[in-house]
Amino acid sequence: MSNSKRKTVLNYLRDTVFKGISVAGGYNFDVVDVERGIREVDSLPNSSFPAIFISKTVEHRKNITVNQFHGMIDIIVFGIVKKRTSSLVGLQEDLDDLIEDITKALEADRTFGNRVKWMEITGIETDDGDRDPFAVCAVTVSLVYCSEGVTP
Repeated sequence: MSNSKRKTVLNYLRDTVFKGISVAGGYNFDVVDVERGIREVDSLPNSSFPAIFISKTVEHRKNITVNQFHGMIDIIVFGIVKKRTSSLVGLQEDLDDLIEDITKALEADRTFGNRVKWMEITGIETDDGDRDPFAVCAVTVSLVYCSEGVTP
């Protein structure tokens, strides 16, 4: 059985869009850990940072035909950086660099390899500041896709 269009889109985001983030590719970071879902940050080894988690989704669907629909989905992407030194100074700047990398990767492939009709970043929220050994952002990615026949 083939994957649903929804699953295909979300896995493409994980396996292609974000896995391509590397210093060699012109980004600020080498992102190694990209996952669907989210894990306890303290359980991750230092080598996992920065990390990107494709977490919560909110989807609305509108029928086109009996077995085809438009899916309008908001995807919450969490980006997490960890302090690199004993000082917390610069942690928020590292987070800004990760936000830049996430944005650049999304903008480079706005149709997710022709899997979606359109994509836009509709919101970015960050944590309160350099108080913890981690800094976190939540990037909301909105997109529209169309199902293909009987496999939604």
